[in-house]
Amino acid sequence: MAYAGPKLQSGNLNDDLRARGLNTDISIRHSYDNGGALGGPIVRDKLWFFTAQRWWGASRYIQGSYFNKLQGTLFYEPDLTRVARNNEYFEDHSARLTWQATQKQKLVASFSLQNNCSCPFGLTGVGGVNAVKPTPESRGLHVYNPQYLPLVSWSYPVTNRLLLEAGFSENVLDEDSRRQDDLKRDGTLVGANDIRVTDLALNVVRRAVGCDIRPGARGQHHICRRCVERLQQAVLQLAGCGLDPAGAAPGHGAQRRVLPHVV
Repeated sequence: MAYAGPKLQSGNLNDDLRARGLNTDISIRHSYDNGGALGGPIVRDKLWFFTAQRWWGASRYIQGSYFNKLQGTLFYEPDLTRVARNNEYFEDHSARLTWQATQKQKLVASFSLQNNCSCPFGLTGVGGVNAVKPTPESRGLHVYNPQYLPLVSWSYPVTNRLLLEAGFSENVLDEDSRRQDDLKRDGTLVGANDIRVTDLALNVVRRAVGCDIRPGARGQHHICRRCVERLQQAVLQLAGCGLDPAGAAPGHGAQRRVLPHVV
């Protein structure tokens, strides 16, 4: 078992950094890693089992990234009292059976199940040092649940020179892109009709989760239908405000990728 929190981390925020506009450190909210394993014989010299369970994750505050004080409008003002944070978690549950079918033939069957999340995805920016920085409400949760890995293998050493082996495995990934319902606890309500805005002047993406989902992903299709319905109105509004209409397209052009899947 392992755990770390804010009180176990030191910072280097000083008056010189504050004078240059930095108000917060990068600090740990929490970091943990817990797990255990158990194994042994079921039938002596014939059948064995092994199982392992693990839960781990980390969450940290993101310096220079803040919630939007003007959420619900087309504009952005950083709320310096609410620093952005991520929350990534992972868990793995695995089990294995080993059967000594004959003196030389062995069969192994195992199964692993995982539940993971990049929550929210891309909060620190995507695209290098000049990446557009997102506000927390503009990012979606990338939930990978369930992920599972079944595996079966067979081995048979016919002689000390000939070994026969066969096996099968499959790695199945289910990605679900979701809105951040937990933001309601912070008073940041993201409406289903809110459109993501890219503010080129501030280099900030804000206001809502975009529609940049991929074929096979689930969870945001209902949002994207509303994005399609309101796209023209949003572009006209942004053009009137002097913002770049291209930046209003959710997901920086992802609208074109989504249309074939929602129309």
